[in-house]
Amino acid sequence: MTKYQLGLIGIIRDRSHYVKEWLAFHRCAGVEAFYIILDGCREPTKDRILELPFQERIHLHETIRQGGDNRQIAAYDFLFQQYKDDCRWMIVVDSDEFLFNPQGIDLKEVLAEYDDVDCGGIAVPWTVFGPSDHVLQPPGLFIDNFVTSHGVRHRSWGTIKSITKTSDFLSCGHVHYMNVKRPYVLENGTPLKLTGRCEIGEFHSDKLRLNHYHAGSMEDWVNRSVNTGWGVSRCMQSFRGSLGKYTNRDACRYSKPIRTMLKQPAGDAVPENTVFLSTCDYEKADEISYNLRRTAGHFGVPLTWASYGEPFGSLIDTKVVKLIDALVWAKASGKKHAFVVDCRDVVFTDTVQNILDEYNLIYRDGVLFNADLLDKLWPFESNELLWRIRTVHGSHGIVNSGVYCGTIDAILALWDRLLNLRRQITEGRAEEFCTQVLFDDPAFRQDPLYRHYLKPDFSRRPDDRYDGSEYTDPASSVRGGLLDDDQFFVQVAQVDHRYPIRVDRYKQLLAAFDRQLPSLRQREEYEYDDARSIGTAKILHSPWLSRYETEWNRWIETEVLR
Repeated sequence: MTKYQLGLIGIIRDRSHYVKEWLAFHRCAGVEAFYIILDGCREPTKDRILELPFQERIHLHETIRQGGDNRQIAAYDFLFQQYKDDCRWMIVVDSDEFLFNPQGIDLKEVLAEYDDVDCGGIAVPWTVFGPSDHVLQPPGLFIDNFVTSHGVRHRSWGTIKSITKTSDFLSCGHVHYMNVKRPYVLENGTPLKLTGRCEIGEFHSDKLRLNHYHAGSMEDWVNRSVNTGWGVSRCMQSFRGSLGKYTNRDACRYSKPIRTMLKQPAGDAVPENTVFLSTCDYEKADEISYNLRRTAGHFGVPLTWASYGEPFGSLIDTKVVKLIDALVWAKASGKKHAFVVDCRDVVFTDTVQNILDEYNLIYRDGVLFNADLLDKLWPFESNELLWRIRTVHGSHGIVNSGVYCGTIDAILALWDRLLNLRRQITEGRAEEFCTQVLFDDPAFRQDPLYRHYLKPDFSRRPDDRYDGSEYTDPASSVRGGLLDDDQFFVQVAQVDHRYPIRVDRYKQLLAAFDRQLPSLRQREEYEYDDARSIGTAKILHSPWLSRYETEWNRWIETEVLR
């Protein structure tokens, strides 16, 4: 009788910086025993493995030679012959591949559905993940840092890896699958005839997902390529082929248990030390804030009002000043983290605990804003500004003050600097400010693509033509009503790397959308830099849709509060 339901076989060379995470991930996903060959490691890989708390489940072998696929096949064959009687099922994956159930169901429960299926095992296609624009290897968990893929829905191509019934094992025929008595099947039961790398046609990964982190950061990829003897041309060609633009964070459901298992520090935001803050200084405050309040109530988000129904002055002198006062009070009351949300145009789409879990995973420092992918950097829409945003943040998105979050200290520090900037501008330095920061020059004025067509409130005229008749001088705009607009100042700060502005560019926690109502059921339909994408965000902001009350309310009922 087998000791375990599920084991994992692997051969590892180096990977010391995330080998513990790889093993801990699969332990959390349901793997009971690990059978590993360390193949000529030059890094302290073994030392890292010996730090794990489940040593009795890890069986290590070491080699001093290095080799290619034939050596890998021999290693798998050795491990299967040695340990096949230990487990009913055996996974064979590389150390950059993470196998799990997307809904978080234990893999043993998933595989139990196939115990009586007439097959020798299950073939699981790759879901290839890219570098998520990381040049250098970032700190933290691998699964948290690399979240962009080629997509996980209805893909048209995929290389498979295998989960094998040990009772059907004959020999190792390929690094991606075994020779078995009965054929492998896909998760839907379709039999496969395996040849070569088995690059199959259209498939789904609803029950079994295999995230293949093909590249990691550019730094990691170059180091690996050098160690394997690849030339520069092949190295960069393969790296470019791994670039994906669909945000998927299904694997991140294991981040919290992994951090607990590895005793790694995680974010400390909890409902008790976090304030969700808003202002609503309108005569019809109940009506205007209705959607924010009802989604907050539905998901258990405790809203605090810095002001509600009071006389409204300017955005800076009422909204921001009152927010600052409320943040100071919250800090004195023991709060550490804050979410600041617009009363009119923001909705919550998940529970307060899930919101804070996501925040703890992605928040590092500074103030985290959502990115509005449509061009709302008004009245400054020049090539230079958008280029500078991409340079500073690697993002096309323009920050929006409708929703942002961070530690209370970071938010207070940011507004202290922005209000100081405002004081400098009001002292008669608008022209200097525009020249030095906002790139106001003759070439900009003559560029027909970036002339300004603004109404008195500085919003764009939807029916304007680019005939040059409505150009607005940036300096005159600064001297006007924009000095009272909080949105203006956070966007100015975005183009200056000295300000602690951070952008949730992959829409992991915060996202903006425009006139097209997004589907919360089909979040992965659009690339993260598509204006229609909302990624996996749990707090959504639209600066426009509350103007379309009927459609907005219907969307909240059918999508958000379903």
